[in-house]
Amino acid sequence: MLNESFQIFRRNPLASSIAVFLIIAASVGQVASLGSLYPILQLLTGADGSMQAVRAGAFGAVLTYLGADVTLVNLLVLFLIVGVSYSALNLAAEAYQGLHLRNLEVAVRTELFESIVSSDWAYAGRLMHGDIVNIIAREAQQYKLMVKYAFYTVGSFLQFSALFSYAAFLNWKLTFFGISLFAAGSLVLIPILKYTNRLGKESPIIANQMSNRLIAALRALKTAKALSLEAFLICTIQPSFRQAATNYFQQNILMSAQYAVTEFVAFLAISSMLYVGLVVLRIPHAELFVLLVLLFRALPQVRGGVDHYHRAFASLPSLQLVRQHLSWARAANTKQGGIQIPAQWSTIVFRDVTFRFSDAPVIVDRFNTRINRGEFWAILGPSGTGKTTILDLLLGLLRPESGEIFIDDNPLVRVDLRSWHSQLAYLGQESFVLAGTLRSNLLWGSDVPHDDGALLAALKAVRLDTLAGNESGLLEREVTENGNNLSGGEKQRLALARLFLRKPSLIVLDEPTTGLDSETERLIFSAIQQFSRNLTLVVVTHREELARKADYVVRISTEGITVESNKNRVTSVEAH
Repeated sequence: MLNESFQIFRRNPLASSIAVFLIIAASVGQVASLGSLYPILQLLTGADGSMQAVRAGAFGAVLTYLGADVTLVNLLVLFLIVGVSYSALNLAAEAYQGLHLRNLEVAVRTELFESIVSSDWAYAGRLMHGDIVNIIAREAQQYKLMVKYAFYTVGSFLQFSALFSYAAFLNWKLTFFGISLFAAGSLVLIPILKYTNRLGKESPIIANQMSNRLIAALRALKTAKALSLEAFLICTIQPSFRQAATNYFQQNILMSAQYAVTEFVAFLAISSMLYVGLVVLRIPHAELFVLLVLLFRALPQVRGGVDHYHRAFASLPSLQLVRQHLSWARAANTKQGGIQIPAQWSTIVFRDVTFRFSDAPVIVDRFNTRINRGEFWAILGPSGTGKTTILDLLLGLLRPESGEIFIDDNPLVRVDLRSWHSQLAYLGQESFVLAGTLRSNLLWGSDVPHDDGALLAALKAVRLDTLAGNESGLLEREVTENGNNLSGGEKQRLALARLFLRKPSLIVLDEPTTGLDSETERLIFSAIQQFSRNLTLVVVTHREELARKADYVVRISTEGITVESNKNRVTSVEAH
């Protein structure tokens, strides 16, 4: 974990340095506030030469420098000022750590999401949405906690070092005697710490096993209910619950044991120090009292440091998981730059295009066709035959295993995809709707200004102008999270209106009416056909009625890919 902490420090050197500096300043402030008790106690004990000793000391020198008399009242005021200063430094250290952790959490979540969004579709398309949400929401939070407790561990060490150093300065013999006793007694903690670490490493494994078994049990739920085996299903999963609870219980018991041992050793050390200090070394009472206060504040820092270390260690798997996902996503990062596609491109050519996912069977095999600008193409076929794959190849999201796709004479693999995508409009089966207003949804992803007239025209084109009582309030009509106050058809039509505003030269649609009623489907395709005149349109659909209106139809079956004209003339056949 030490290596991971240093990596975090190297990644955020300035913020980490400021945080450590504030911790050191707070530690020094604590020592100064406790040390200022010493001259007060010297005066109160009334020992011979106590006033001369106080004046010769550091705090007496401070009062003299400030032009104040060395009196009990002034020493108490100085103690109050130093104590308030320590509290302010401690608050500043905590506040800055909190600010640093907040910025770190935002940066990690942004970096994770950005790395996934920027990766190529072959990688990003395989990720499960639940896994992505878990990494960004939960694991990034645990990553932050690991950093937080790593800082707290460092803080405990620094505060212990500062308190111990001042105690040794006052009387090194008694200080080292007390620390030696504490260290010897703490040897008992070694086996407890080892076992606690082992349980901590087992925790994520046990949690993962429980999740897998729970998923398997839920999959068997219908079978269990059909055969009245619910009790057996409960008995099957219950040991996993017991194992997870036992692991947590054992860790808590061991943590409590650590506290108990630490406190016992601390009291043993302090009582021994009292005897040695008063009887053997005959230390002045004021000095002995301050020494005990310093060590009494220092020893809990050891316990706190151990506690913080364990908390940081428990979150270490999350940090490693975050870094692993970042590494995978960066390795699959989409390369930017390349040939710029002119706005007046004329043809798209598939030449012997073959594609498969990793070692899976071939999905598209030696596909050849030519799409001229302004044509309407429909793609039909059973599920899983490669319809969407052809669209993904056309969009440049996937790269052919062999063969090439050309935009005019430009190979798509060498094209700047931002240049190509700026001329496209795409609508899939799921529409993206965000919380806000109709206006903010229409303008999402657009870097071109649109006046209200253009926005209202787009809404009218898809028959969404009835969503508000009057036209003046239409654009400010509220859209809730995920568009929950809109129907499925309204969300898809809103996404379609956004598509129209892009003013594309090529429209790509992947079964945009799946799950919608026939009337909504008719409205959507009516708007598409009206808008896409003189544009290139490529649609994956299951509707033969729409296919009959296309210039060309790509039919995909287990026997191969057939490209037909609307006159039923076969123009090319590619067999799998």
